[in-house]
Amino acid sequence: DYLSAARLMPRNCGFPLVAVANIYAHCLRDDATAIFYCVRALHAEPHCTRALLVRAECFHRIGDPARAVADARRAMRL
Repeated sequence: DYLSAARLMPRNCGFPLVAVANIYAHCLRDDATAIFYCVRALHAEPHCTRALLVRAECFHRIGDPARAVADARRAMRL
């Protein structure tokens, strides 16, 4: 279970949180929860490109293009 793995990982590792975000975004289509986990992943690992891209995709789907573009641009700069 990814949430259990996330609890065991060091605080500076966002990978398990991004994995959970991917499940919510792509399997469950729950963009709000996916964004929540992307934010947590970015707190743990600020340069996590995958978290930024997943969050950008979710922002795009919920109709927030400005935030989607901002995250995509930030990811491209990393």
